[in-house]
Amino acid sequence: MGLYNVAFIDTTPGANAECPFCPPKGNEGSPQEYWELCRSRYKADLCFSQRMVVAASYAARPENTVATKLEVVGPYAELVWKILASLKGTAEASSS
Repeated sequence: MGLYNVAFIDTTPGANAECPFCPPKGNEGSPQEYWELCRSRYKADLCFSQRMVVAASYAARPENTVATKLEVVGPYAELVWKILASLKGTAEASSS
């Protein structure tokens, strides 16, 4: 896997194969199917799960402590904010 910009998450299918929150091209599933895709990636893919935790950690930081404000766009943006909030405890535990 290559570089991943943690400050920009695009949930448009096929937009960024490096982003754990970006579904594959052609995947236009329901919000529930998207939630399950993210859950399965978190459980089955170490690289994606680490990137999800890093994104949650970044999202939890106060805006005045980051160089770039986190931006989440695309059809599943609202769900990503919920996923990041649910992963916040995981991110805090891994940084201790």
